[in-house]
Amino acid sequence: MIQGPVWSPDGASIAFASRGTSILRDLYRKPVNGAGEQELLVRAAGLNARPYDWSRDGKFLVYGREGETKRNLWLVGLDGDRKPAPYVEAPYNETMAQFSPDGKWMAYVSDESGQNQVYVRAIPPTRPPVQVSIAGGSAPTWRRDARELFYISADQKVTAVPIKIGTTFEPVHRSRFSISFLRAPLLLCCINPLRRQAVSDAGPTGRQSCRTDHRGAELAGWAEEMIGTSIGTYRITAKLGAGGMGEVYRARDTKLDRDVAIKILPESFATIPSASHDMSAKPKCSPR
Repeated sequence: MIQGPVWSPDGASIAFASRGTSILRDLYRKPVNGAGEQELLVRAAGLNARPYDWSRDGKFLVYGREGETKRNLWLVGLDGDRKPAPYVEAPYNETMAQFSPDGKWMAYVSDESGQNQVYVRAIPPTRPPVQVSIAGGSAPTWRRDARELFYISADQKVTAVPIKIGTTFEPVHRSRFSISFLRAPLLLCCINPLRRQAVSDAGPTGRQSCRTDHRGAELAGWAEEMIGTSIGTYRITAKLGAGGMGEVYRARDTKLDRDVAIKILPESFATIPSASHDMSAKPKCSPR
């Protein structure tokens, strides 16, 4: 059984975990163009190991594995001897880790308070973590310029936290979007980032998700140009976040007069027959 995968920063490879000859999972890297075989990164990475994120400089992977009693976070360098080392090893569960854009901080989820909360900690962990969420949080995602951190609150609302980041990390204040991923349609768009052409614009369930292959500066610049443009009847008003689960934008449905969330997918996704079939219908759900 495969766990992951996560995209490399250049979109050329994926990293994933797969069970080998024992109950412990191995970590692998594989090119997405089909030109090469999968490459073993870590043998016996751990029980129920799974990668969470790939640093923007391509040098590190963060992954989770079961400890003696809890799930902890580990780092492995992709250069040299690739010897894994614990990042956070505590008597709590730590999951959903995400590197900051500069690779100096890690956002992750921990239940050390008795409830899942979002924390940020330096890399390496030379100082205590800073709690970002207040009343529960999950799925942290950094804004591309690291000026905000997004997460999903316990009541399924997208929460944006402006932050000051440098030698220290400081959350400024929290603002909550009126959009809920569970109550507003999530439209799936297959986008060719080189030709800037919309291939398909909807998914039937309103809550599907997939991964995006971030393609460097050209795609980053294109993403910024999305604000104020339209895809069909949907006018893009703001970028909500980006990460392993894709590029997410806030948009206004000018036909039905409602807010929606739009997830941007890679061009290659449109070539998958089952995916193309899934995105052939208009969304059938509506916000409540």
